Amino acid sequence: MDEEEPQQCVFCHIASGKIPAKKVYEDDQVTAVLDINPATPGHLLVIPKEHVSVMPQMSEDLVAHIGMLSKQLSHALIRALKVEGTSIFVANGVAAGQRAPHFLLHIIPRSPNDGVALQLSPAKIDEKSMNDVVSKLVPAIGKQLGVEIKLAKPEQRPVPKAEPKAEKGKLDELTEFLAGGK
Repeated sequence: MDEEEPQQCVFCHIASGKIPAKKVYEDDQVTAVLDINPATPGHLLVIPKEHVSVMPQMSEDLVAHIGMLSKQLSHALIRALKVEGTSIFVANGVAAGQRAPHFLLHIIPRSPNDGVALQLSPAKIDEKSMNDVVSKLVPAIGKQLGVEIKLAKPEQRPVPKAEPKAEKGKLDELTEFLAGGK
């Protein structure tokens, strides 16, 4: 995925109002619009006004704002459209299916048999493989969050022992990787 300059990003233009869209919500940080190629009627895109390609580039405040807003928009969709649920997702990086060079959060109204195929195909993973993932992931999470994580037994949940602190350099490397740069 190529890194677009904000002045050329179609989603920056939509969020700022330079390109017309069916806006359903707007505040100083985000714009929510109807997707022009919806999975179902009412499919929303929540678009940050700040140009960010992937979630790791976003401030924690913006992530929190989008999370709380998605909860409220989901509730509004369920009530207004009389649907039975919503699927809320982010394709974060090329390998995850991200096609736009701007972060988008999708909120899709759902009904039984609506034809939207977002079901995961669970894989069977043996205990050794699961423990291998835990042994790699727990230290990486601890390092990313700046906490010490100790496990009494492999099957127990990790317990952070310090306050989280993100490292800017490592975050930039991850962002570039997710955006298809490395």
